[in-house]
Amino acid sequence: SHCELNSEMKRGRPRKDALRGTQKERPTVILADSMAHTYRKRGRPVYREMVGAGEEEDPTDVSHMENVWRAVKQINEAKTKIPYKGEHFLIPIKVISASSQQVAGTLWRYEVLVGESECTRNTIPLSEISEKKCLVKEEGCRWMYSTKRYVREWEGTEEFTIEMIREVRPNEKF
Repeated sequence: SHCELNSEMKRGRPRKDALRGTQKERPTVILADSMAHTYRKRGRPVYREMVGAGEEEDPTDVSHMENVWRAVKQINEAKTKIPYKGEHFLIPIKVISASSQQVAGTLWRYEVLVGESECTRNTIPLSEISEKKCLVKEEGCRWMYSTKRYVREWEGTEEFTIEMIREVRPNEKF
């Protein structure tokens, strides 16, 4: 298809493009029941969510789209292992799902529909792309991305891990 990100994709290489770290799967950590927050109701313990458990968020919350714009900027800067080098800048179209998890900081996970915009690399600098200046390109290519944003507020740092999940068909609705 004309929406392929680059020639490496055609040779069957993985579609994952992590910004930091390796492409190895990270081990899953399961917390024991003794780590769960409890309180008593009528003398019996009642379990609530576990320490460090993920929490689903409202994907329509405006703050999530703001976070996703910063992640998509990383894709446009070609800072991923399988860089996007298209003429049109990519922009987030819709946050499909959002969740947060308290770790040593906050880990935000997003599944995002990303597409080509009307803004091109020749007409506007990357630093100026925005929701108001760059509209979604009609008939443009679209992809589903998984992004993770790890924030350590006390250090003033944020790190992104970005993976392209798949190309989205032109008639697919979200």
